Amino acid sequence: PTITAGSIKTHLLNPQNGPLTMSGAVDWFLERKAEEAGTHISRRSYLSYAQRGRNIKAFFLHARLTQQLADEFTPAVADKMVRFFIEERKYKNSHVNKHLDLVKMMLRAAFDADRISKNPLKRYRELPEDDPDTTHLTDEEIDRWEALTDLNPRPEKVRDFLLVCIETGVHYADYVGLVRRGRIDTDADGMQWVVSKRQKTDKPIEVPVTPRLARLLEKYGGLARLPVLSNVQVNNFLKVLAERAGITKTVTSKTGRKTFAHARLNADLMSDTITAAMLGLSSPSHLGHYAAVRREGIKKAWEGRKTAKPSGDSSTNLPSEP
Repeated sequence: PTITAGSIKTHLLNPQNGPLTMSGAVDWFLERKAEEAGTHISRRSYLSYAQRGRNIKAFFLHARLTQQLADEFTPAVADKMVRFFIEERKYKNSHVNKHLDLVKMMLRAAFDADRISKNPLKRYRELPEDDPDTTHLTDEEIDRWEALTDLNPRPEKVRDFLLVCIETGVHYADYVGLVRRGRIDTDADGMQWVVSKRQKTDKPIEVPVTPRLARLLEKYGGLARLPVLSNVQVNNFLKVLAERAGITKTVTSKTGRKTFAHARLNADLMSDTITAAMLGLSSPSHLGHYAAVRREGIKKAWEGRKTAKPSGDSSTNLPSEP
């Protein structure tokens, strides 16, 4: 590595460790996060960090920068890493930004711990966000999906899995958590609720039991007896079932969650805050990854505005033209 004033200072501050390379910084940071797994961060979050760390180290190997010093990781090298992820790995901007976030967190932690003399990416700007994939099913497509019959046991379970996701707003990981640790509550008014937690953030999930969900719960004998298949099996059967139902959209384990969000915003005209709460999101600002207000929602709100217009509204009593 190049000897600089920064690397000399770092070595003097940490003579037992020597200058910190970027590859070494990845390992050092992940060791710290491993200690926090299960307490300050979830195990799932740690595994995501670890996977991104492996991808970052793969870039250093590809670019022959395994000895790149952490405090000399210039924006030009960061640009090279971004190009690697986009051109070689074919990552979308949002996924590249997650890797940049990890590098920034890593360098900030190293600077705070006096492992490096400066944070070279302090002002590095992330990529603009991609247009989010808000693919959802229409009511007519949901009806065709539910009407699929003469299925073998596993495809039938996958059909019902997606219907549960559509009714509750969960994706695969949270569906598994819902089955294993969720419950059905009945409030003072007799209304039934699905109660669970998001696996990633531990945020609460509370969703009313709909008629369709009630039928599925009765079919399987309760929440804890809903079918659970592997994520690979689920995604494979979803493709087959979508083709059989005449659905040309790409149906994944997240389609149910996006369909739920779309329906709450555009059919039920629920607020961002309420919809985000039912999805178990930490902030309504994250709702845009799942759904957006569409023309159908605007039309319904506009028509509701006209029918709800008060009798004394001045717009109904405009003066006639001279």
